[in-house]
Amino acid sequence: MVVLGNRVFPGGIPSRELAARLETGRALYAAGRARRILVSGLAQPDYDEPHAMAAWLEAHGVPAADVVLDLGGYRTAATMADTAALGVRSILVATQAYHLPRALYLARHAGIDAVGVPSENGRRSTFDQIRTALRETLARAEIVVEVALRGVRGAGG
Repeated sequence: MVVLGNRVFPGGIPSRELAARLETGRALYAAGRARRILVSGLAQPDYDEPHAMAAWLEAHGVPAADVVLDLGGYRTAATMADTAALGVRSILVATQAYHLPRALYLARHAGIDAVGVPSENGRRSTFDQIRTALRETLARAEIVVEVALRGVRGAGG
């Protein structure tokens, strides 16, 4: 299973959305639905989503040996390309429902049979909901064009 990255606050504290994604991954792992959890996100010297995600999972009972870090997953397309490069052909994807269509599209174009598992959105203001809907609409249009022109690795996040 793959848990897609999201914002991490100073001290490696996951944002509410990221914590919900991690909880989805942890619950599926605990239920025996996933043998390993691939955590993927932006990794830079001063900002590191994958290591923060791994630390959260380990603190919540997932053995370190079952957590795989993708340090190149700075965008959803990169995550899916990296996952395919690992030889994965079938995977569960944990992210919020608004992000699943884009994530699954990119997974399928990377040759992965992906099933989305929606994570909680949490309480969001009307403004945040509208902003997210607009962002996703534009991002979906962008990836269709980018996949057509460059393939999955070059497509948007």
